Amino acid sequence: MARRQAKVEPLLPLISKEGYEGYFEFVDAYAIKKEASSNIAEYYYSHGEVLLSSATEENSKDKARQAYNLLKDAEDKIDGYKDSYSLMKTAHELGKRHYLIEVANRTNGYIPATLERDLLALDATRLNTFWNKYYTDSNNTTVEKFDRNVELELVDILVSPEREEIRRNSNEAKVEDGFKFVRDKKGKVLRDTLGKKIKKKKFKKVYAEVTEIHRNKAVTVNANLNFYDYGTTNIISSRPLSVEVTFQDKSRTFSGDKRALCGSYASWKPYPAAFPHDDVMIADAGYKLKDDLKSLLYRN
Repeated sequence: MARRQAKVEPLLPLISKEGYEGYFEFVDAYAIKKEASSNIAEYYYSHGEVLLSSATEENSKDKARQAYNLLKDAEDKIDGYKDSYSLMKTAHELGKRHYLIEVANRTNGYIPATLERDLLALDATRLNTFWNKYYTDSNNTTVEKFDRNVELELVDILVSPEREEIRRNSNEAKVEDGFKFVRDKKGKVLRDTLGKKIKKKKFKKVYAEVTEIHRNKAVTVNANLNFYDYGTTNIISSRPLSVEVTFQDKSRTFSGDKRALCGSYASWKPYPAAFPHDDVMIADAGYKLKDDLKSLLYRN
């Protein structure tokens, strides 16, 4: 509106051929816009201030977060509006949740001594978001009090038997086996235009007996990710987690002519790999479980 008025104003007065003078009523668009922004900022600020006061009295993190958003709207509308920035910092501190991550073994069975240590060996600060802060040390002095426990509850660690399957099959192939001279019906060797004897490749069948060795083993870890009010058994939410690590190996031995082996056997090892130890596979499953844990907490 202000730009349109600025274009018209230098042309005034506008008088028609009949002598009528045009009448234009100009308004201070900038002042109107400024007043509107001030009213909107005040609306956000006053509502945010009331919510923050209520959040402080009730120690409500949800209300503190709502208050922060309203105060930020006021600050976005008018930079430095009243003490909105200072109140935003107060709302942010009140609205943060501090989580202590713990591992609970409820498998009623054997687990490697290092598994719990490895699961907690994560950089908790990389999980932090604007509102959520995570810790793995209950003695951390940077936080006044924890708000919630995050418990990674190990429910089952299932190790499959070491399975080996033997398969046997026969292979055959037609391979080149020298050459012979081409002869006519009378047995005379034929020659080409240069006088050289004409040769023809000879082929023969070769055979091999193949023994395939297939080995596999699996470890499955089932767990629950439980959220509690800190220091209580009051569960807020729970989510199941499950990871699997597999070992698969194939090799082959043969007797007979190697040339009989089909192409797919070329990449197969001539001897089987040893089955990995249970602890090694459980540790690998622990790394996968930790990755899932980090992903869920980051999205919390």
